[in-house]
Amino acid sequence: MKAHEKNSAKTALPRRPAKRRVRQRGMAQKPVGHPVGKRVAILLLFALFSFAALFGARQLRGAVERRLAARYRLERVEIRTAGTLPRGQVLRLLRLPRGTSLGAIDIHRCRTELLKCPQVRDAHVERAYPNTLSVKILERIPLFKVAQRGSREWLFVSSDGFVFPCIGLCENAIASLPQLHCSPPAVAGTILLFVPQLCKVLQEAKEIGGSTVGAWSAISVDEGACGRTGKLEEFEVRCPTIVHLRLRSEDLSKQFEELEYILRDARERHLLPLDRVDLSIRGRAYVKPLQSSN
Repeated sequence: MKAHEKNSAKTALPRRPAKRRVRQRGMAQKPVGHPVGKRVAILLLFALFSFAALFGARQLRGAVERRLAARYRLERVEIRTAGTLPRGQVLRLLRLPRGTSLGAIDIHRCRTELLKCPQVRDAHVERAYPNTLSVKILERIPLFKVAQRGSREWLFVSSDGFVFPCIGLCENAIASLPQLHCSPPAVAGTILLFVPQLCKVLQEAKEIGGSTVGAWSAISVDEGACGRTGKLEEFEVRCPTIVHLRLRSEDLSKQFEELEYILRDARERHLLPLDRVDLSIRGRAYVKPLQSSN
């Protein structure tokens, strides 16, 4: 029994220090956390540093923008047009504030505002440093005038058939334009599809007929002028020599040969000016002198 107790005592003694070592190691491996106050201080310091950096960047940017604005201040607007659109109207469309910087101007917005004017066909806006804004405008050139329904003001028609009000056209220029009569009446903002072909035919007629019938005072196009093909087949013009001259859009050279004979015969009989000459009837011409000339 004594021997057994001695052996058990010997075996129990080395175990106690081992348990203590394990406890000490466990206590040594526990992480030591930072206090809450230190974490809050670090966060506040980081936020203060970020705010200071952002505020400094804004101040620097503002100083640079003010310096550039003073150096590249808009002083001149260079406008190039066909001479019809007034300069004041262009400036009103651009809506440029006084003292603005050239770099702060939105050129895309300026172009959009210019294109809202029906008289402007296309526009190009660019900055010309240091102090100039360059504006180039492609205008719609009025070729005909159209009576506006319910108003004494005129509407105008460009070569592409677009009907629009025109600003800045003097009275003499308006009086020199031939009046276009069409049925149904033209409305602003619409497109007359027959106008491009009409311009081509009138130019050809002017080259053939010369000054005798080239000075058009009025052109009439009715609903039956455009056939099933959609092309302009017949139209009527007024000129100093003939009050009503009806033509076909085809075979103009043959029609003007016949017209030359008619005019020569009318001069010999002192029947000028003629009231009506209809060359749209194939094979023969219809001539009606003025009653006052008989």
